Amino acid sequence: MSGIWIYNINTNSLIEGALFKFKAECSRIISIHPRTITSYLDKDLALKSTWVFSSSPLNLESLVKYCISSALWGTLVGNLLGDGSLIKTHNSYNYKIEFTFVSKQIEYIKHLKEVIYASICTLSPPIPYPNKPGIEPT
Repeated sequence: MSGIWIYNINTNSLIEGALFKFKAECSRIISIHPRTITSYLDKDLALKSTWVFSSSPLNLESLVKYCISSALWGTLVGNLLGDGSLIKTHNSYNYKIEFTFVSKQIEYIKHLKEVIYASICTLSPPIPYPNKPGIEPT
């Protein structure tokens, strides 16, 4: 069946009125521009951490990849309460996570980034603070 399916990943359900035939119809329901739907349709991205747009029906297993598990949330909160912080990015929907650490903790931070947070992290390597050449924190 051809059309646009919009899923609310917070409730793991279709929004009321889905399946939509036209982008304009979708955009009126959730108050966004039709081009935004084009940008997110079948892109494996969630708009405003809430909506996923697909040209085919998705099952529950497909929606789970957009959600952060409770175990990961617990670890994240613990690290944020320790040496972490959330920094707002240029748009109002995304934040980046930063941890302040010294070079002695680099192996632990690599483990966090490459294993624990692999599903939500970029591939860039961790950089110890201060990241100035010739200065080694104690």
